Amino acid sequence: MTVEREAAVSDFLRYVRTERRLSPHTEAAYRRDLNDFSSFLAAHMESADWSWADVDRLDIRAWLGDLEERRKRRRSTVARKLSAVRAFFRFLHRTEHIAFNPARFVRAPRKRTDLPGYLTRGQADDFWPSGTARSSRCSTRADSGWPSCRVWTTTTWIWGVDL
Repeated sequence: MTVEREAAVSDFLRYVRTERRLSPHTEAAYRRDLNDFSSFLAAHMESADWSWADVDRLDIRAWLGDLEERRKRRRSTVARKLSAVRAFFRFLHRTEHIAFNPARFVRAPRKRTDLPGYLTRGQADDFWPSGTARSSRCSTRADSGWPSCRVWTTTTWIWGVDL
């Protein structure tokens, strides 16, 4: 890393430590993420004398793609690393090291949402035997099945109100 780039990163980490008063662990994570980003840019830009002002949105997107596709990082990790780069470029823009913030409009990868599992008809019938038979068994507290009756009633109510 050139002296100018190192100075910008050092200034940012000092800002994170003193003004924002973030945890030392957060500061260390930001340092690692920015070093990783800088190493990627050195190879990606094919030049040793690039500056932070030369970085654009597409360079950041290429880094995110590299993290997710080639290095197989999870989306939550990629989003955390992007957060560090966004904070860094926001700092550079505020302190007038760069004219515009290239990370401003870069979107974080969407969190993968898996669909919940479901019961088959047979499993549902096993769990909820006929409603009338269950209700008649739940009618008296002296029944030894009272705790299971309570669970069945609560589960049926939650299922019915879509909680």
